[in-house]
Amino acid sequence: MSERCPYCQSPFVSGKGKEAYEFRKNYFLSWSEVAVSVGYASGDIARKAAKKYAQERGMIYPLPRSTKGACIYVSRKSGYTWSFIARQYNQSIGEVQAQAQKWAKRKNICWPPE
Repeated sequence: MSERCPYCQSPFVSGKGKEAYEFRKNYFLSWSEVAVSVGYASGDIARKAAKKYAQERGMIYPLPRSTKGACIYVSRKSGYTWSFIARQYNQSIGEVQAQAQKWAKRKNICWPPE
């Protein structure tokens, strides 16, 4: 049972559910990796928080599967730096750029992402 505000009795809203949802959507990470990135004790807890966040807002859940190249491309297009994306995947900047470029070429999408 979730905690409630003692004044209005509405459930407390945690920003970590949103973070977990966004990390999963943008980075092709396992739930265990999402948990480490966001600060949850386990992947199962991160998954449940993301599910609750999505369902309360009428968002897609479960998230459709995506490739790592697609996630990297979308992350870059969303404004994340190559160095930030590379750190999220524990890879070099060149490696993540190559994966995104390969995906864009297969999908006939402009490169580099603008």
